[in-house]
Formats: sequence, structure tokens, C-alpha cells
Amino acid sequence: MSFFFLLLLGIFVWVIVIPIIKGVMLVNRVRNNARDMFNRAAGRSNNGSQGKTGGNESVKRKKIDSSVGEYVEFEEIQVTQTETQTTADGGQTTYKAESQIVDVEWEEIS
Repeated sequence: MSFFFLLLLGIFVWVIVIPIIKGVMLVNRVRNNARDMFNRAAGRSNNGSQGKTGGNESVKRKKIDSSVGEYVEFEEIQVTQTETQTTADGGQTTYKAESQIVDVEWEEIS
């Protein structure tokens, strides 16, 4: 009886448990290979620690040189005018009225 039980347990392990373990290992290997392939394509290296890039990563520089383009000078607008408006329920609302920009004047800066 015990020989028959051990034989049945061995067949169960050989037919069911071992293929499941091999399948899990295969899925993990394929997933790791795909992740490594995408990291290599993106220019990142894998130093054995996930999510960290290696020290050989190049420094990103500005795409547009600072000598290209024009300097624009801005100035703050001081609003001093306030208006009060009566609402429908009898209350009053106070707000600051700002003038609208009609046109822009360009000034050459030397």
C-alpha cells in the first residue's frame, strides 16, 4: 500500500508539479529578457538593481543654445483701481479692475 502511494505521489510530482515550476521559471526568464532588451534600447544599463541607472549615463544638455532667440523684458502691473458692484441679493462685491491690453509695443534691447 505504501509503495503504491509513493508511486502515485512520484507520478503526480513528475507530471504536474515539475511542469508548473518549469513554466513559472520560463515566464520569469522571458519577462527579464524583455525588460533587459527594452532597457538596452532606451540606453539604460542594469547593474543588478532594479530601477537604478548606471553611472555611465550622459549628461543631458539644452537643445537650444542660449544665444538663439530674443530676450523679452516683463514688468509687473500694479492695479490700484477698485470697483464695487451690487449683487442680486443686495450684497456688494469689490474687485480690482485691470486695464485690457490693446496692442503690444516692441522695444529693441541693445
